[in-house]
Amino acid sequence: MSTNLYIPPNSLIRIKNPLGTLKSFKLQYRDPDTLKWVDYKTEAIATINRRLQAKEINLEQAKERMKQERALMYIERDKHLKVVACCEYNLKLLSTYLEARYPDRVRLRMKEGSYTAMVNYFKQALSYVPSTPLDTEITQLQDALDGAVKTTHNSDGSKKIEKLSSNKSKHRKMVEFLNRLLGFLGRTDKLLPFPNIHNEVDYITENQFQKVIENVSNPTYKALIGLIYWTGMRFGETLPLTEKDLLGDRLKVYRQIDRKRVERLPKNDKTRIVFLDQQAQKYLKDWLAIPVADRLTMAKNSSRPVKSLKQAAKLVGVENADTINLITLRHSRAIYLASNNIQIDLIAKNLGHSRAVCEKHYAGFVMTTDDETLMRLRLAEIEKLKGA
Repeated sequence: MSTNLYIPPNSLIRIKNPLGTLKSFKLQYRDPDTLKWVDYKTEAIATINRRLQAKEINLEQAKERMKQERALMYIERDKHLKVVACCEYNLKLLSTYLEARYPDRVRLRMKEGSYTAMVNYFKQALSYVPSTPLDTEITQLQDALDGAVKTTHNSDGSKKIEKLSSNKSKHRKMVEFLNRLLGFLGRTDKLLPFPNIHNEVDYITENQFQKVIENVSNPTYKALIGLIYWTGMRFGETLPLTEKDLLGDRLKVYRQIDRKRVERLPKNDKTRIVFLDQQAQKYLKDWLAIPVADRLTMAKNSSRPVKSLKQAAKLVGVENADTINLITLRHSRAIYLASNNIQIDLIAKNLGHSRAVCEKHYAGFVMTTDDETLMRLRLAEIEKLKGA
């Protein structure tokens, strides 16, 4: 009989049970290119089915044998995985660095999980220069990092190709961790990140928002979008809210839910109080009416409310509809407060930002009372001269 012993890397593999009166199991893999299930044929699989049909073994026994064949299929599949060689020199350097800088007594005093997260960042950075030792001439090392390409194979057979040069934020992070190791080597030359170009803050006006929210049909998404716009809260901070967090016209924000549905402190590790105006109170009431368990289903991925937001924005002709997301709503709240002459310090406290961040992004929208009074006086003088 014809056999097919090649299984594409990262293919899904399944056992297909007998259908109807047909007493025949199948082993199939999902071709990552066509996304179709393909029968995997070997003499061993044919033998199992022949013995099942001859009643030499029963269904359970046949199923166990098929599981064994599936395990062999996984081994066969993984023979064809392309394993990126990691430079042994770099791994030894990382190990030496960690032992020297982070002995056990230091690790015990670090925040839980922070050491593991840091090591993962180091390994990720080294994975972008898998065959380039860190004692290589700096220009060659820079070229290797800038030109790094990583392919991620998904469980559904699809694959994602990532060019590090197109993700400047990640590139900057990788540069940071590789430079730590270069410094440990005693090198004075450093890798350089790509220039960090700051785009203007993306926001929508109150008038635009009112038009957008009217076209969001899903009541859960509408409550979420309205709440973030009128409070400036982070998405994760809205998920665990309960009536206990409400203090009259103020809201206590002291926790958030991350993508793994783990509760932790807000981003800056500080509790804050958010002032609630009438609009915020209205949307908060709608949001609290939604069970926390239902809200948590969105914790891992906020793409659905964002998609709903973008669709509504396009429908009413908002110019920056393609770039709008939940962070846009947070910026919008800050700019709403700034344009109504709320002090930068108060905006920072309300959003849980540092004063420096708020000055950088929102100070240009603030006009103090003294500035406004002076403007009115000068404009009145101009009008008076025109009429003279």
